[in-house]
Formats: sequence, structure tokens, C-alpha cells
Amino acid sequence: MWAEKAIHEPFRGATFGVEDFSTVSTKAAVLDAMGRASEAEADAVMDKALALPNTSMFNMYIYGARLLRASRSDRALKIFQLDQQRHPEEKFWTYLGLARTYTALGDKPNAIKNWEIAIANVPENRKFMVAQCQAALKKLKEGS
Repeated sequence: MWAEKAIHEPFRGATFGVEDFSTVSTKAAVLDAMGRASEAEADAVMDKALALPNTSMFNMYIYGARLLRASRSDRALKIFQLDQQRHPEEKFWTYLGLARTYTALGDKPNAIKNWEIAIANVPENRKFMVAQCQAALKKLKEGS
């Protein structure tokens, strides 16, 4: 009820409801926490949040990463592919998401390809991640 009010109604008379990534994704998270992560409920609401024009590349990455942690790799792949499609200029986060997802799915050729692109495009403020990414790539190439 509160999530719906945050999206559509005045909140305690102080502010108006806003339909943006934050409010809609919060509603999806509430539905998910209630055990309603199905096509008809939480996922459908999250799809709406992802389609909003203010949804950033990083919002999509964070959601995809949450899906991976929840062992929902198939849905994560769709989200990371959509993220890359919408943000073709981004060469690190979108490829990192795809690399992690293909690794989780056991798709070694696509995982290797995406790890290599992500590693080649690590931003300055994320250089601390290079060793971890290289280790994941090495593990894949060695077949373990």
C-alpha cells in the first residue's frame, strides 16, 4: 500500500507520488519479499521500472546483480542484454554483467569474450577490480 502511494498519490499531503525507477522498483522489491516474484507480479512491476526513461545503466546493473545472487541467471541475462542494448557506449558495467551471467550459466565462450571486453575497459576508479576479473577469466580459460 505504501509503495503504491509513493508512486501514485500524495504522501501525507506533503509531496506527490512519483512514478520513477526508485518507487516502482521498491514496489517490486516488496512484492518479491512477499514471495510474489512471478511474471504476473514482482517481475512485471520490475519490467515496468526498467522501461521508465529515467532508469540508468547502473540501476539495471544492480538489479541484474541481485538476480544473479538469487540464482536467477536466465532473467539476469535478459536484463544485462537489455542494459547493453540501451547503453552501447558503456564498455565496463554492461560487459561485466554479461561476463558474470554467462559464467553462471556455464556459457564459456561468451563468458570469456565478455570478461575480456570488461577487463579492457575498467574505469580508473575501479582498477582495484582488475585482479578479480583477471582471475575469473583465467579460471574459465583453464577450464576449472
